[in-house]
Amino acid sequence: MGLQEKKERTKLTIQRKAIDLTLDRGLSGFTMQELADAAGVSRSTLFNYFSGKTDAVLGISKNDGADTAGLERMLDDLPVAATPLEDAARQVQAILSLLELGDEYKTIYRLMLQAVECEPKLREAFDKNNRQTVAWVASRLERRFGSAVSPSDRSLVAALVGSLLQEAIARYLDASPEQALAQIFAQVVADVSRLAVD
Repeated sequence: MGLQEKKERTKLTIQRKAIDLTLDRGLSGFTMQELADAAGVSRSTLFNYFSGKTDAVLGISKNDGADTAGLERMLDDLPVAATPLEDAARQVQAILSLLELGDEYKTIYRLMLQAVECEPKLREAFDKNNRQTVAWVASRLERRFGSAVSPSDRSLVAALVGSLLQEAIARYLDASPEQALAQIFAQVVADVSRLAVD
């Protein structure tokens, strides 16, 4: 097992234990030390990955934004599509191709959604994170299409992409193991495009 794979495995283990503890005791019912003990890591290792319990449950690690420049370059290298919606969908698909974590990811995502449903603070953080993602998609469209896309159109496209992503995740959780999240997202976009034409 390589170093990167080991780090990803540790991150998933911590997240899974944070979700288990939240579902069992509630977010305020355990400490970071108890989470570290449950995950079998030291407190300092825990804080290397996550700044707090909410981030641990949602899987938002400290270094998620560390390689934003590399991600931006990768997305900028994609050819600009014919329409803003298609362009945004291609960019999201490219990002999703980096998240191939297999069945473990599906299990954790199911548990995380359960935890979010029963914890108002988690729901707030989850919704805020989604809004930030939507705003990021909208800002990238502005850079790629300039004044050809109005602010209201950018917001509409970003909201549509958010809805398509939610549908893709719902399908992914029930999909066979060989189906990748990026492929399912592309299929959802294709289905919606066909409906729009009919």
